[in-house]
Parts: sequence; structure tokens; C-alpha cells
Amino acid sequence: MDATIYQNFLRKHYVGNTKEDLILIGGGITAIAPEFEEDSENIGYYDLNGGTSKFTKSVTVSYAFEGHRKYGDAAQDFMRKKLFKLDERSCYLKVEEPDGTIIEGPAKISDIQAHGGEANDPSEFKCTISFEGLPTESVKTPAAKSSGGK
Repeated sequence: MDATIYQNFLRKHYVGNTKEDLILIGGGITAIAPEFEEDSENIGYYDLNGGTSKFTKSVTVSYAFEGHRKYGDAAQDFMRKKLFKLDERSCYLKVEEPDGTIIEGPAKISDIQAHGGEANDPSEFKCTISFEGLPTESVKTPAAKSSGGK
């Protein structure tokens, strides 16, 4: 298989209350910054001759979305409605990479900025969605191709 470099817009991000009601995130969004934060510890073992081995205890996976507030966009409206609902920020996040890799699971929305900016600029929008625990990772199987012939 040939190595391929994909443009970022080909990665799709979805959010919803559950896995069954996902909405595509994209309208008004100009940048998405993933963050993989690890909690790790270096541990020295006798057989490493004075060196250490890195032990990863946990990983927190988040996606920071930013762009312009697009009123009426289903995904932005979904995230905006959680601004003042501190105990209702749970959601489900699904990320589909162009190569078919799917990362998904329960998540929480935080750092919501529903508007702001300079007077003559488009209104800003920002939020972060972080997986609760480790997400699942799978690969989408390609749909079966029909022969189309007789």
C-alpha cells in the first residue's frame, strides 16, 4: 500500500448525546487541535544498567475546535447549549480519519466560548471535547463493491 498524505479537512468529527444521534462538526470551524496528554513515570530497573524505562499510566485525548460562530449550525448549537449547563456537558465524540480509522467514545465538552472578537470581525467560537477514559479505536471496513454486470 502506498503512503498517503491527506488534508486535514478530510478527517471528520461528530458529536451528539449518544452514538446514534451524531452531528458532523465543521460549519464555521477553521482549526482543530488534537491533544494527547500522557501521565508517565520513569522507572529504573536493575537490568537497565542505570537507565530507566518509561511507564505510561494514562492518556487523555482532547480535540480543541475553533473558528467562527455559525448560528443555526447543528453541531455548534449543540455545543453552545451546554455553556451554562455544568452538569450536562457529557456527549459522544467520533473521529473518522481518512484512512478509515475510527476513534470514538463518551466525552465531555469544556472551555466553551460561544462568541467574542473584534467589532468588525466574525464572532468567534471555541470549545474542547475530551474523551472520558480511553476511546475505542477501530478501522472502518470498506463497503462491498458490486460487480454491476450480468
